[in-house]
Amino acid sequence: MNTTLGPFVLGVDLSSHSIDFAKVDENHNTANWSRCLLAGDNAWTRTLTIGNLRADGVTFDDVYLVAIEAPYGRGQSGTLAILNRVVGAIAAVLPPRLRTPSTCWIVRPDEWKNGLGLKAKPTAEDVARLLEPASSWEQIPDDQNARDAACLALWARDTNAKGIEQALRGDAAA
Repeated sequence: MNTTLGPFVLGVDLSSHSIDFAKVDENHNTANWSRCLLAGDNAWTRTLTIGNLRADGVTFDDVYLVAIEAPYGRGQSGTLAILNRVVGAIAAVLPPRLRTPSTCWIVRPDEWKNGLGLKAKPTAEDVARLLEPASSWEQIPDDQNARDAACLALWARDTNAKGIEQALRGDAAA
C-alpha cells in the first residue's frame, strides 16, 4: 500500500479466500487498495495464514482507525462462523494501539451503506460520486469487495470526524 499521505482509516472487507484493504486518507479523498489472497485447501488453513499479513506487505503504521465489515448473510450453514473466525484473526494481527473499541470498529453492512446513502452494494458510479474527485479513486478496481472496503473506510472516516466535531462542540448526543 502506498503510504505517501495519511494518516489513514483502513476499511476491511473479507471472505475466507481473500481480504480487501482500502486506506482512505484523513485529509484527502484518496485511497490505497490492496488484496491479500489467503492460501490453503480449506477455510481453517486459510484463516491460519492471516498472521502473515505484515509479511505480505500490509502495514498499519499510518492507520489510526480500522473498520471491519461484520459478516452477515444467509449463506450455507457454518459460513458465518468461518467468517467470524477471519474477523478475529484480522483483529488479532492488528498492533495493540489498534486493538481497542475506539480504534477498531466492527460495522454492519447496512450501517455503512445507509450512512453513505446507498440502497444496495456500491457500484463504480457510487464510488465515483461519493469519493470526488473520481480520478483520485481510479486505483480502486471495478471489484465489489474493493469498492466495499473503500466505502467502509470512507464511512468510518466521516463518522469519526462527525463524532469528534460533536465532542468539540460539547454536544451530548454524538
